[in-house]
Amino acid sequence: MELPVLGEISLLNAGIVGCTLLVALLLHLSMNAGGSSAGTRMDDGAFESLLNDEVDADSNGGWDDDGEVEIQKTTLADARADSARLEVAQKLMAAKAQEAAEAKAAKAKAAGQQQVPQKVQAGPYRIGDRVVLQNLQSATDLNGRHGTIADTWDGSAASQQRYPVDLDLYDPRKGGAVAVQVSNLTKEADIPAEFEEGRAPVSNGVLSEEHGRAVSFLHSTMRQSVVKSLLTRAGGTDDDKRQKQISGNDPKQVAQFCWTFWKTPNGKGVYPSLVQYLTRDILVTNRLEDLEKQLNPAAPRGAYKLIRDATTDRRAVASWDQRISGEFWIMGGNAQGTIVVPACNSRAVYCVAGLKLPLAVQIMQQTKVPRPPKFNLTLLPWYGRLVHDPFLSTTAPDGGRIEVATPQKTQELMRAVQIATAEKRVVYRLRQAEVEGGSACRGIPFVPFQELNQASAPDEPPAPKEQGPATEEERGLIDDVAMYEAHPLQPPGPSGHPPPLAAWNFIRKGASEEDNPDHALLVVAANGQQIDAFQCQGNDPTAAEILKKMLGIAAKGVGGRAETMGKRPSVVGVDCRETVERLQFLLKDTKDIRVVLIQVTRKPRGADGQPVEPKRNDLEVE
Repeated sequence: MELPVLGEISLLNAGIVGCTLLVALLLHLSMNAGGSSAGTRMDDGAFESLLNDEVDADSNGGWDDDGEVEIQKTTLADARADSARLEVAQKLMAAKAQEAAEAKAAKAKAAGQQQVPQKVQAGPYRIGDRVVLQNLQSATDLNGRHGTIADTWDGSAASQQRYPVDLDLYDPRKGGAVAVQVSNLTKEADIPAEFEEGRAPVSNGVLSEEHGRAVSFLHSTMRQSVVKSLLTRAGGTDDDKRQKQISGNDPKQVAQFCWTFWKTPNGKGVYPSLVQYLTRDILVTNRLEDLEKQLNPAAPRGAYKLIRDATTDRRAVASWDQRISGEFWIMGGNAQGTIVVPACNSRAVYCVAGLKLPLAVQIMQQTKVPRPPKFNLTLLPWYGRLVHDPFLSTTAPDGGRIEVATPQKTQELMRAVQIATAEKRVVYRLRQAEVEGGSACRGIPFVPFQELNQASAPDEPPAPKEQGPATEEERGLIDDVAMYEAHPLQPPGPSGHPPPLAAWNFIRKGASEEDNPDHALLVVAANGQQIDAFQCQGNDPTAAEILKKMLGIAAKGVGGRAETMGKRPSVVGVDCRETVERLQFLLKDTKDIRVVLIQVTRKPRGADGQPVEPKRNDLEVE
């Protein structure tokens, strides 16, 4: 496919370029926030919390998990006629302010007492170590991918000594958490000293003015040229028609077009044309002095050199095919930038430098939400930092509202950020764009946001398959289930995953009478730990048998532990479809319980009838 976008850019006159420069300075202040774009300013206290060196567990960098605490001020004008009333009003305001401050301090103290667990680390790597995947046979597309050791290894022979790794680059539809054998990992090379010295300056979470203006200019030039190409393009090929379907008036489609066609297999695309324009064509129709004066009025001399160099520098624009796109929770920030957490992997944490304002401040100024919001973001390497595409969009499929984390989700995200910070796992830069040989890894194909948002939108649970009415025995069991408290899905465990006892799986030892003549079932927690075992009347358990066993375990507690007594699972997994359908029907009106069908891969049997250990893949997706 030949894609001559930016092909006619040299025809742009100085006026259009001047407009581009103006847009470059303003573009990063705009965003598509749907119907919730109230222009509220963030209070000074929230702003200060964004600039802390560490993420504040209480304010969450500006987001309060309990919502905004507002002190209702007594109108002083009505009290001026009576000094006594005025004094009472002032005291009331002071008392309320003191009460709110004390409550916040107590909450901060309680949050500070929740320590990050100390983990026993063995094996050749430590949590936070940087690694590169290599010699994978079952997932060759991940070879050369860079990531961070995210947890302690499982050194058992059964696991073949795997480490949990959070990949820097990932497909947002699949997530970036994988478990990799030690033999398929190698230590990441060090970043050259000259690259450290040339790292983009950051202050209070924002790039220096020179670098912020440069990034904005590059994005606005790219957008303007793509819009011109889309509006003037004429042709009849399938590729032409596909591109013509993208409206030049829709900023979201324009932004996605840039990344979808950043580089094409035939060497064409947005990037090659951008390089040609910014390194050559722009100077044909514009004086260098004028460009530099518009880029940096205070110190214009040499201002355009950063633009020209960045377009071909692998630490910057030359590596923008190695970007990170997807849905992110905006968590607040620190002196280096805004903390964001991928929606598909809450264990991974990134820090993004702002262009003119910290990203979190920008969003808080234009929205009024009490807890972390979720946005579509594209993160890009820029001279030892991560920056964001200035175009922001909401994640709701209809684009008309802002998704906000629930209080439980907020606590989970805050805990994930706290652990990642303590374990030094926060990703501040795309190191593969800087280390020797790192850029050999190909980027991830861009996933259009509307496709990603539609896929991640919560679906209404399907109606249970129609069944015969509940028997008297089943009705009694349903009533008993409703009396028990559910093991909560939140807060997550130390690894970022839900607590193991939140889900109980009922698994047959064999799928047939021949393989399971004793009709034995195992009850297994989400982490694979066996909770109990029992026998059924037939090989396929009935709904009543599952409910009886579940209630029996809940009454005694898992392993007899007192803290688990009186608690049942939130999720029940069964490996028999008929039983699942019956349970779904019976429990459809019971709160805080979900029944799912689980797929069990059983070991194949040899000629002697004994289980044969299957060959394991060298990589598992977590």
